[in-house]
Amino acid sequence: MRSHPPAAALLLVAVLAVSACSSSGDPQPSESPVASPSGPEPSASPDADDDTVFSVDAKVRAVDGTTMEISLVGHVPLASTDPDAARLVSDFVERCGALGGTSPSDVTVPVSEESLAESGSSLMLLEFSATPDGHTFFAPLDLGLGSQYAPKIAFGDTTQAVSTNESCIGLYQVTGSGMTTAITDYESPSGTPDPSLWVTGYYGFSVPVDSGASIESCRASVSPAGLADTEDAPGWDAGTLVSGVSCGIGYIGE
Repeated sequence: MRSHPPAAALLLVAVLAVSACSSSGDPQPSESPVASPSGPEPSASPDADDDTVFSVDAKVRAVDGTTMEISLVGHVPLASTDPDAARLVSDFVERCGALGGTSPSDVTVPVSEESLAESGSSLMLLEFSATPDGHTFFAPLDLGLGSQYAPKIAFGDTTQAVSTNESCIGLYQVTGSGMTTAITDYESPSGTPDPSLWVTGYYGFSVPVDSGASIESCRASVSPAGLADTEDAPGWDAGTLVSGVSCGIGYIGE
């Protein structure tokens, strides 16, 4: 009668076979990956492929306690003589002209396409948004739309002028949900358009200290296009000037 090999011997043969397969050049099946928990994604900088130079984002409260998202985005300034700036020039001349607008460099000259060209103007488009729809802020937001010495116009359903003058230098507020469009005019002392002059302005939002309102979760970022102008700009603050009542980015003094 033929005897069967003991169980221990069979086990040894199996182990050797497995070891031989593992030492060969054949790839072995990999273990299934285990998903690791992920935290919130970092806020993205403005898209390097568009004409954005910065964005400022935060949260505020509405009268009914709703948390609202607010954002201000600045775009690369364009010389007023640039064909791509035609719409900006048209809007700026129309709205500033309606205020009796004149050139800051020569108050005897009414604002016009020609006066902008002669002043070496570069126009910067700024877009403010507040969501969700249908809400009123606990207190109006003051908008920072560039240099206090630069002419600017702003318009939208919840936008209101706090003060303005014939040179269109003034302050604007936003009272609630919606979009605000602003155009800031940077005149060049040399008479030649200098789009980098936008770095002499401050951009963002704030509420009065005694209003009872607050601004939370402030985030500011500059695109590669913006960094080219701000990297060595004297007095530029890269979004560190943040408090419970303000959030912004830009020139704060040397």
